[in-house]
Amino acid sequence: MQSMNGPSWKSLTRLGVATSAVAMLLGALGCNEYGVPAGTSPHREFNFLDMSDQPKVKAQRGNLMGGPVFNPPPGAIPRGFDPYPFKGQPELAGQSLQNPLPEGDVKVVERGKLMFERYCVPCHDVEAGGKGLVVEKGFPAPPSLMTQKVRDWPDGRIFHIVTEGQNIMPSYASQIRPRDRWAAVRYVRDLQSKQPVAPPPEDAPPAGSGAAPAEAPPVDSAVPADSAAPPDSAAPPASGAPPASAQPAEAASGAPANSAAAPKGEVK
Repeated sequence: MQSMNGPSWKSLTRLGVATSAVAMLLGALGCNEYGVPAGTSPHREFNFLDMSDQPKVKAQRGNLMGGPVFNPPPGAIPRGFDPYPFKGQPELAGQSLQNPLPEGDVKVVERGKLMFERYCVPCHDVEAGGKGLVVEKGFPAPPSLMTQKVRDWPDGRIFHIVTEGQNIMPSYASQIRPRDRWAAVRYVRDLQSKQPVAPPPEDAPPAGSGAAPAEAPPVDSAVPADSAAPPDSAAPPASGAPPASAQPAEAASGAPANSAAAPKGEVK
């Protein structure tokens, strides 16, 4: 039974729902100032929906009260990180770096094989000839590691290329630890001891190899194609005939030089 002295329970319910909706709307509009929805601005203060951003002092910025910024000093490096001292100096790296792993150690070679098959085979193939799967897909072929040029490189030069990259080859320093890079170098040396020396890519193919012959020099258009005289022959022109440069166009088609020109449209 509805009371005559106050609002009914239905009116109170509607009022409560409306108040809650307005409060939620205002809260959503106001929270946009603090990085809501969570995750879009993960390091903003008062982002109450992002637990990774808490009101505490963080090492890379000042605190909320304007305190100092705890940035690392210039030149600081992480613990256990060994900076590479030969950036952009492949020759110096080859002269200065020595492979610390023993030569001929079976375990070292096996470890190097694992690294080579995991990271190098897609481009260099299993025999290090530069015919990997990516080459079959259209990627530029890397040089063979079996050439005499690479065989003459010191181990430090190969280590440098794996560390720094070369041409379109990226650096593998973040994927392969230094010790494993040296092991991969030992494995490349093992492959070189079992494979024949590959020819350098810039050398022309030897004679009789089936390669296409060199393109013949262009022939002067004023000399008939079946003429036995070379293009630069100094033989004088036939008696009464004009010089080659002044011969009519019919001479280029094989007609005799001293023949009368056929009338236009006449079939010879």
